[in-house]
Amino acid sequence: MNQDTFPPAYITQVAQDTFEGIKTYFRDANISLETYQQYKTGLVIQETGFFDTSELEGGLTALVRYNIYTNQTTQLKESFRQYRCWTFPRGCYFKVLNRYNQKNHGLVTLLQIPVHAVPYFALNKHPREAEIAEDSKQRFQNMMALPPRPELNDEYWIKRTAFPVGINDDGGLFFEFDYGKQQNLNPNYVRKGFFKRLFKR
Repeated sequence: MNQDTFPPAYITQVAQDTFEGIKTYFRDANISLETYQQYKTGLVIQETGFFDTSELEGGLTALVRYNIYTNQTTQLKESFRQYRCWTFPRGCYFKVLNRYNQKNHGLVTLLQIPVHAVPYFALNKHPREAEIAEDSKQRFQNMMALPPRPELNDEYWIKRTAFPVGINDDGGLFFEFDYGKQQNLNPNYVRKGFFKRLFKR
């Protein structure tokens, strides 16, 4: 399916709602190779839980870096200001723009997309996607040579960002929409097990 399937006015609106005022946020996690390989370029996924990211960019603190592009943030979470934290709400959708490896570390680039744009991005590749994917790759390569930010090399922050975005505690995708093949694995699933372990003392 191509862009002609969608009305021009809809495509224009989708582009505005997705790319206008876009920002980049960062998150690192030690995830398995099997989990990492589930992030296939072009796949639309959903994260059903809340999850933290930071606007601070620095060297990696874990094996995998998530570069997350979004224009849907409002204000930083005041209680986590030291981390320059933005917490994504439950139920956000993302398109995987690339997966890249360098020196035993991995990059996953995610573009947040509005719910009404899921069919478009699952069935089409917008021209801005390649631009963002290249920007993300360059950022990642630059950060590989730098030490971690002290604010983010913190045990509590590392624990809060330990789980993979869009993949549940059992290693399966919450949701995937891949070129017409839609699968919703567990839309009501929340990370109770993860947060129970996080706050266990």
